[in-house]
Amino acid sequence: MSLSDLASIGSLVSVVAVLISLIYMSQQTRQNTKHTKAQIQQGRTDGITDWLNALASDPSLLDIYLRGTAGDPSLSDVDAARFVVLSTARFYSYEDQFYQHKEGLLDDVRYAGVLKAAKSSLRYPGSRASWTMMRDTFDAGFQTFMDGIMREIPVEPATNLGSVLKSLSAAELSRMSA
Repeated sequence: MSLSDLASIGSLVSVVAVLISLIYMSQQTRQNTKHTKAQIQQGRTDGITDWLNALASDPSLLDIYLRGTAGDPSLSDVDAARFVVLSTARFYSYEDQFYQHKEGLLDDVRYAGVLKAAKSSLRYPGSRASWTMMRDTFDAGFQTFMDGIMREIPVEPATNLGSVLKSLSAAELSRMSA
């Protein structure tokens, strides 16, 4: 075997090693992407859960949220401001998820949930008023997104969650006893 043959074998081994390295790096990149998306989803879930737990654990805050959503004119100035702060926190969550989707970090299925939540919240008078007040603190792209929802979704009276739950529970109980 000549020196030239050894050099050719060495080149072939080098090419195979580079190919193996590229395949390994590709797998690592895919795993890192999945891990990043999982972290984003976990952060999203944590943020939403924290926001809901704050509402559920403080009766006065939940009352402010429900009355604020309905656009209750009898809210004190302090309580109205607390409602705007709660709404703004929700808007920042929507904004974060809007841009994560735009960057390809939030898939279409989860983004559809964000869109449904934004549409659901912006159908109520107090939420619409909060968005109108705070919209200029957000980026123009997100303003366009939220303003589009405001034009698309008509305003309607806020849902009384307690009444709806009681009604649906009564229907379930009647099915159970039938």
